[in-house]
Amino acid sequence: MLQVPSGTFYDAEDCRLLELMCLYKFIEWRESTFRLNSGIESHVYVFGREDTTDNPELEWMIGRKTALTIKAVPWPDKKQICLIGIPTAGTAIAQAAAMVSWQEKIYANEQPICHRIMRECQN
Repeated sequence: MLQVPSGTFYDAEDCRLLELMCLYKFIEWRESTFRLNSGIESHVYVFGREDTTDNPELEWMIGRKTALTIKAVPWPDKKQICLIGIPTAGTAIAQAAAMVSWQEKIYANEQPICHRIMRECQN
């Protein structure tokens, strides 16, 4: 177990996920800070588009982490949880979480997690 500055503990699976995110450039550390669109200065940038779908192991592990996180939340009613991914990266993550939920029986509210595909709006 590894404790990170936030106080969260990372297990071996969390560390492997982080390793894959770095390997496939899902996340990137930069020595000098840069300004995000929000105006915040950061050393870390999250990409998360084709780097996710081009790498099935990474996509599966992100989906698994998402499904496990959703399962851990105490939902107030017993409705089926449905993820809607914001295009483009969120769509792949929502689908991966739903597929992992079904395959590994990681259920929320005693049901598999489902997902919906939303189309991008054109301006």
